[in-house]
Amino acid sequence: MKSTHHPQLSTVTKVTFAFCLIGVFSVVYACAFMILSKNMRKDVLGTVTRTHRTGANYFILQAEDYDEGALGYYDKDSQNKGMVYRNNGVDIKSLGTNQYATGWMQTGEWMNYTVSVPRTGEYKITTRSSALLSGRQLKVLVDGRSVKTLTLPTTVLFSNFRESSHSSVSLTQGVHTIRFYVQEQYFDLDWVKFETVIPPTPTPVQYPPEIGSNYFKLQIKRFIRP
Repeated sequence: MKSTHHPQLSTVTKVTFAFCLIGVFSVVYACAFMILSKNMRKDVLGTVTRTHRTGANYFILQAEDYDEGALGYYDKDSQNKGMVYRNNGVDIKSLGTNQYATGWMQTGEWMNYTVSVPRTGEYKITTRSSALLSGRQLKVLVDGRSVKTLTLPTTVLFSNFRESSHSSVSLTQGVHTIRFYVQEQYFDLDWVKFETVIPPTPTPVQYPPEIGSNYFKLQIKRFIRP
């Protein structure tokens, strides 16, 4: 019976084939990265501020809209794990069409936001975040001074975001740098809202005039504050 002989590939041929495969995978990876990063915003070397939503008595800081440049953030690695929106070290994930949040957050990382505070007063803080574990904490600093540590609620899944109210902080009118510092890691952050605490309007109390036979007396309005 005639045997069939299969020639063995030489070592040089195997090495050449392996390098060809590596080259093909490298090209595919590069093309995929270019496609994914096409809509990602490129940061600059200097510090550049971003526009935030503001009103007469509030402002909202989207977590992903931190200041650009070396002074805008600190992240423990140089890769955006979510590969969306921006192309620096801060990890950003997509929440839907044109909606993003920062994720994969580790203790010690931080992001700066330059914002114009609309008025001087007490500002109540509201956060929208998600966390698997309880006790996740975010520290808020204003112009380098720690003003509040926020404990974020657990939401069981990272995909479940929840709004949470926190006590107020005092802010003065004008431009300030607000830093979000990760105190206890592993949570996702969508946005943080600062809204002035407006005191209730005093309730006027009416007093009937006192009328005599030859006179009348009017009481000046008094106000009772809560």
